[in-house]
Amino acid sequence: MTKRHLATLLPVLIIAMLFTANSVQADWGVSFGYSGGSGYSYYGDRITTEYRRGYQVDDWVERGSSSITDSPLYADGIRLAAWSTRYEDDYDYALASAIYFFEIPDNARSIRIKVSYDGEGDRGNFGDEIAGRIWIRQPYIDRNYQEYYPTNGRYQDVDEPLYGDTYVLRANKHLEIIRIPADDHVQDGMMELHVVAEGRQRLDVKYIEVESYTSLPSVRVVTRYYRDYTWQPWYNYTYWYFYTGPTFHFGDYYYVRYTYPRYRTHYVEIRKRYNDYLKVYYVRRPERR
Repeated sequence: MTKRHLATLLPVLIIAMLFTANSVQADWGVSFGYSGGSGYSYYGDRITTEYRRGYQVDDWVERGSSSITDSPLYADGIRLAAWSTRYEDDYDYALASAIYFFEIPDNARSIRIKVSYDGEGDRGNFGDEIAGRIWIRQPYIDRNYQEYYPTNGRYQDVDEPLYGDTYVLRANKHLEIIRIPADDHVQDGMMELHVVAEGRQRLDVKYIEVESYTSLPSVRVVTRYYRDYTWQPWYNYTYWYFYTGPTFHFGDYYYVRYTYPRYRTHYVEIRKRYNDYLKVYYVRRPERR
């Protein structure tokens, strides 16, 4: 091989080595599963499409120092705002939940959810700024599940956290696409979805679009665990008092699934501290209930 040929092949070899190194790094120390699907280039297997403007909620709950109002950014949107304080001696929690129900046909195997939004938020657990979250109920696991017609305040007095899948909404994005299997998230033809802002987050939702499909393409899911999670300070985890289940972060062509240790003593301690705090909170502020 001449020096000329070597100079031509060298950039190609470097690029190939970089891609190989990245793949090995992504695969190391993780496990894989399936949650929804990718490959929706062809829509021949699409069954239904439902477009919902942000303000078209079925229910909503304002907890603590939070509000749900018309969005000043989008004509048909909704704004979820939270303004909690974070001082041990003067803590005021905040959680706003906008609740949507979507009809899913019985023969659907997968669901594609598109969320258009704008938001500002706090720093997340891993340094990324989170503007809010999407929570989708898993009714076959959630012990609080029951068939009902939504009314304002339905979840105000739930004693146990609601179980489902949580997807973070990044503050530096304006559109997220979530793909999930229908079997895990639909019961009696309904899928329940919550848009949530907590802490000091502000989230304006423009629209939510839900499509159902007869196919279930696979998507790569990288699973990781919180092994040394301390759950401190306790008042930073308002969301996890009311909701529980795995959290999905968006990677490049895959999801990173983090599992919170709900069986750990730290989690039990946080829920106990929060339960005592909320009892005192509503005694002092009866109008908030």
